[in-house]
Amino acid sequence: MTTGCVSASRTVISAVQYPPPALPNADAVQYFCGSAMVANLVASASNGTTVRWFATATGGMALSDATLLTTNNTYYAESVSNLSGCISTSRTPVLVTIYQIPDVPAAVSAQSFCGSANVSNLAATAPNGSILRWYATATGGTPLAATTALVSNTTYYVESVNSTTGCVSARITVLLPYLNFLLLQLAVLSRTSAEVRRLRI
Repeated sequence: MTTGCVSASRTVISAVQYPPPALPNADAVQYFCGSAMVANLVASASNGTTVRWFATATGGMALSDATLLTTNNTYYAESVSNLSGCISTSRTPVLVTIYQIPDVPAAVSAQSFCGSANVSNLAATAPNGSILRWYATATGGTPLAATTALVSNTTYYVESVNSTTGCVSARITVLLPYLNFLLLQLAVLSRTSAEVRRLRI
C-alpha cells in the first residue's frame, strides 16, 4: 500500500556539468614504412585529456597500442577528459598509408683501391627508385659526404633510400682492407727481387 508520505528533510545533491573535451588534432594522412602499430599514430589532445583510437567513427572498443595498422585503413581518435571521463563529441579520422621498405643494396663485401679514394669511389647498386647512403656506423649516425676520404682496414655501411617515400632499407657492410694495393704489390715484388738477388750471390 502506498501512503504518499515524504521524509522529514531532503538530501542536498550538487550537480556538476562538465563540457566535452575538444577533438584531438592529427594529420589527416599518416605515413609509415614497413609496419606500424596504434602506438605509432600521432594526435595531440588538450591539457588534461587522453587520446583513444578506434577502428570505427562511432562506438566500438578502443584499440590497444600494440594493434597492427593496415594500409589504406582509416582510424579514429577521440579525447577523454582525465577529470570527468567525458569524451569529445566526435572522432578525428586519420588515413594510414604504409610503404614497403626497399631492398638492401647490392655490393661486394670487400673493396680495395690504389693510392687514395673517397666515399664516391665505393661501389654499390641500389634497387630501382632508390638512392644510396653511406655511413661509418651500422645504425644511426650521419650520412657520409661523397668527398669523405676512405680509411684502410675500415668497415663502411650502405643503405637504400626510396626516392619517393623516403623509406630506408637495412644496412649492409663493405670492408675496405687496404687502399695502397698497388704500393703493397710493388713492395712485395721488390722484396722478392731482393731475396732472389741474395740467393744468387
